[in-house]
Amino acid sequence: KVLYSEVVNNGAVRLTHLDLGNTHLQLVEPLQPGHPLHRWLEQHGPGLHHLCFKVDDVQQAFVDLPAQGLPTAPAPHQGTQGKRALFLSAAPTQGVQLEVTGN
Repeated sequence: KVLYSEVVNNGAVRLTHLDLGNTHLQLVEPLQPGHPLHRWLEQHGPGLHHLCFKVDDVQQAFVDLPAQGLPTAPAPHQGTQGKRALFLSAAPTQGVQLEVTGN
């Protein structure tokens, strides 16, 4: 079941959210040819881009994750529905891109 769809990043990406019962699936569609996700798809083909986990406090995760040996992006960013989000480095997770989102 489609929950909602939105265009973010100044029209660069469409996010469509599906309800799969106890899990939500986000489909990511780059709308601009030069967008990094477009290049990623050209390089890797369709498939899993990242896993996202909900946390209570993204800013606290930004502090706590590196202290636990999990490097993050330089700063949190605005994610879907105006929520804050933060990507982790894929190096410690054998190339699996992880993201946390929350408040």
